[in-house]
This record gives sequence, C-alpha cells and structure tokens, in this order.
Amino acid sequence: RMGKRSAAVGAMVAAAAGITAVWWLWPMTNAVALYPAMLFVISRLIRRGRVSFTLVTLIGLSFALSGFPATTAYGAYLGAAWAGFLIVRLRVFPLHGIAKAICALAIAAGLASPSVAAFAKFLVRTGYLQARSNASFDVTYPVAELANFIRPFRLGDPVAHAWYGDPALGASNNFLEATLFVGFVPLLLSIAGLFRRRSTARWFWAGFVLILVLAMFGWSPVAS
Repeated sequence: RMGKRSAAVGAMVAAAAGITAVWWLWPMTNAVALYPAMLFVISRLIRRGRVSFTLVTLIGLSFALSGFPATTAYGAYLGAAWAGFLIVRLRVFPLHGIAKAICALAIAAGLASPSVAAFAKFLVRTGYLQARSNASFDVTYPVAELANFIRPFRLGDPVAHAWYGDPALGASNNFLEATLFVGFVPLLLSIAGLFRRRSTARWFWAGFVLILVLAMFGWSPVAS
C-alpha cells in the first residue's frame, strides 16, 4: 500500500541484490534449512506423537524441490540414521507412523516429479553432471583452508573483481564453494550442545559430526 513507485524501487533493489540472488538463494541453503523440521517430525513419529500429514508432505516436497541433490541425499542419510537411533534407543517401532510418513513422501514425490524431471534434463543438456560427476571423490576440502571458516574473504572477493582462489580446491575453486563450510558460530554451538545437561543423544550427534568432518577433509573410508 505504499504506491507503485515504492513497489518498483523495492523490486529493482531486490533484483540487483547479489546476496539475495546468489547467496541466500543458493540451493545448498534451501535443503539445509529444512533439516531441523525433518528431525523434529521424525522424533515425533518415533515417539508416537501427533504429526500433521500435510506437514510431512510439505517438508518432503520442499526437500525434493530444493535443487541440490547431494544436500537432499545428506538429509535423507541423516534422517534415516536419526530414526534408526531412536528406534533402537526407545525400543519402539511405530509402524503406523512410518506408513503415514511413506505415504506423505510418495505424494510429495509425485507432486515434485514434473519439476525434478525438467531440472534433471536441464543439467544433462548443460553438461554439468558430466563435469561434476566425480568432483566429490577427486577433490576434498584442503586442511590448509581452515582459515576460511572465520575469514571467508581471504581468497578474494569476486564482487571487487579480486578472486585469487587456491588450485588445491579443484572444482570448488570459486567463492561460493570455497566458503561453503563457513560457520564458526554454529560449530561452537554444536560443541556446546555436547555438554547440555538434558541432552539424551549427544553421542549420536558427536559421532555424526565426526563423520561429516572426516568426509569433508577426505578421509577415504568415509569419503568414498
């Protein structure tokens, strides 16, 4: 209700904002932002709590449309591991809840299939899949680049047309992927969570974080 001129200015600002168009909309963040909701739903289902069928379908649909297959797969691995851990620890197997989740995910897959199929064909035509098919196996995050966690601009700033990079990054030798793991504060919060008094699954999460770190830095038994 601020008028057409204000709306036009706002649209131009949003369209020209690099951080909005590239960083915040980078597909990696779309899937990762759904992890807490996914873990919450799994916890509720295993503990026989009430979970909205629509909510499960919506989360599944959002995952399918997140646009970054690897991160979606990581979420699936995490969800399966978390569900298995809860089933073993609580000694329950909520067949009704699991069946409900499978039905919701099937509906989500059906709704997303037209978009996912078109996106997959686009990636094939552009040659992206062929160029990056073995990138995760051939290139791992160099230990020498740990400083990027707290200094994301140490290898340059593409906005200032000054990107120096590091050949050791291989296919990830660009600003977006070189700073993909930046997040020093979340790391500190993760460590602090291990000492939370009421935590009942700290060793599960400690082990999972350890696996992620080993995979990230290329420890072959995990990374392969």
